[in-house]
Amino acid sequence: MTDSKTILCVEDDKDSYELLQFVLESEDFQVVTCDSSAEGLRLAQQNSFSAIILDNRLADISGVEICRRIRTYDQRTPIIFYSASAYQEDREAGLAAGANDYLVKPGDFVRIAETIKRLVL
Repeated sequence: MTDSKTILCVEDDKDSYELLQFVLESEDFQVVTCDSSAEGLRLAQQNSFSAIILDNRLADISGVEICRRIRTYDQRTPIIFYSASAYQEDREAGLAAGANDYLVKPGDFVRIAETIKRLVL
């Protein structure tokens, strides 16, 4: 998988990933979704994505930890948090782990597609 418009979305809330998928596909991106940290890490390591969207609060490993692990072997792929974890320290931790941006759901929903386009295209 090396399409320059393919986005990996690691999100365990079905409504959130379906909404992200709908919005991004309407902007001509392809979206690969998964609902577990382990699957997200596997997909990120085995495939090439144009960007990765992470939720911060996942059942097994936090999005911040996923971001840190991805950054050990991939410093180039844009990583965007889209999370309900809205505290300043959550944002700072995500950015310190190597994310390019940290958006808060649902308030920053309208910015997700423009952020992806800004970082990818």
